[in-house]
Amino acid sequence: MAKFSLTETEKEELRDFHGSVRDAKSKDRIKAILMLSDGYNCTEIAKILILEEKTIPRWRDGYKTRMHCTTSSAWI
Repeated sequence: MAKFSLTETEKEELRDFHGSVRDAKSKDRIKAILMLSDGYNCTEIAKILILEEKTIPRWRDGYKTRMHCTTSSAWI
Protein backbone atom coordinates (compact mmCIF):
# COMPACT_ATOMS: atom_id res chain seq x y z
CA MET A 1 0.00 0.00 0.00
CA ALA A 2 1.18 3.52 -0.77
CA LYS A 3 2.29 5.68 2.12
CA PHE A 4 -0.54 7.74 3.56
CA SER A 5 0.34 11.40 3.53
CA LEU A 6 -1.19 14.75 4.36
CA THR A 7 -0.08 18.23 3.43
CA GLU A 8 1.01 20.56 6.20
CA THR A 9 -2.23 22.49 5.66
CA GLU A 10 -4.29 19.33 6.08
CA LYS A 11 -2.41 18.46 9.26
CA GLU A 12 -2.99 21.94 10.65
CA GLU A 13 -6.70 21.77 9.79
CA LEU A 14 -7.01 18.40 11.53
CA ARG A 15 -5.17 19.66 14.62
CA ASP A 16 -7.49 22.68 14.77
CA PHE A 17 -10.52 20.44 14.27
CA HIS A 18 -9.26 18.13 17.04
CA GLY A 19 -9.40 21.07 19.42
CA SER A 20 -13.03 21.79 18.60
CA VAL A 21 -14.31 18.21 18.78
CA ARG A 22 -15.76 17.06 22.07
CA ASP A 23 -16.15 13.29 21.91
CA ALA A 24 -13.22 10.93 22.44
CA LYS A 25 -13.97 8.67 19.47
CA SER A 26 -13.76 11.57 17.04
CA LYS A 27 -10.55 12.77 18.65
CA ASP A 28 -9.10 9.25 18.27
CA ARG A 29 -10.03 9.23 14.58
CA ILE A 30 -8.20 12.50 14.03
CA LYS A 31 -5.16 11.29 15.98
CA ALA A 32 -5.09 8.06 13.96
CA ILE A 33 -5.10 9.95 10.65
CA LEU A 34 -2.33 12.26 11.84
CA MET A 35 -0.29 9.30 13.06
CA LEU A 36 -0.68 7.50 9.73
CA SER A 37 0.70 10.57 7.98
CA ASP A 38 3.65 10.53 10.41
CA GLY A 39 4.54 6.98 9.35
CA TYR A 40 2.95 4.88 12.10
CA ASN A 41 1.34 1.66 10.88
CA CYS A 42 -2.15 0.46 11.78
CA THR A 43 -0.90 -2.02 14.37
CA GLU A 44 1.12 0.63 16.20
CA ILE A 45 -1.74 3.12 16.18
CA ALA A 46 -4.25 0.57 17.43
CA LYS A 47 -1.92 -0.38 20.28
CA ILE A 48 -1.26 3.25 21.26
CA LEU A 49 -4.91 4.32 21.09
CA ILE A 50 -6.17 1.01 22.58
CA LEU A 51 -8.37 0.15 19.59
CA GLU A 52 -8.97 -2.89 17.43
CA GLU A 53 -6.47 -3.03 14.58
CA LYS A 54 -9.22 -3.34 11.95
CA THR A 55 -10.60 0.05 13.02
CA ILE A 56 -7.63 2.06 11.75
CA PRO A 57 -7.83 1.05 8.07
CA ARG A 58 -11.58 1.71 8.16
CA TRP A 59 -11.01 5.23 9.50
CA ARG A 60 -8.20 5.82 6.97
CA ASP A 61 -10.39 4.72 4.09
CA GLY A 62 -13.27 6.82 5.36
CA TYR A 63 -11.02 9.85 5.56
CA LYS A 64 -9.65 9.32 2.05
CA THR A 65 -13.20 8.96 0.71
CA ARG A 66 -14.46 12.12 2.40
CA MET A 67 -11.29 14.23 2.57
CA HIS A 68 -11.44 17.87 3.56
CA CYS A 69 -14.58 17.52 5.66
CA THR A 70 -12.99 19.13 8.69
CA THR A 71 -15.48 21.99 8.65
CA SER A 72 -18.45 19.66 9.18
CA SER A 73 -19.32 16.42 10.86
CA ALA A 74 -19.41 14.53 7.54
CA TRP A 75 -16.22 12.63 8.23
CA ILE A 76 -16.50 12.28 11.99
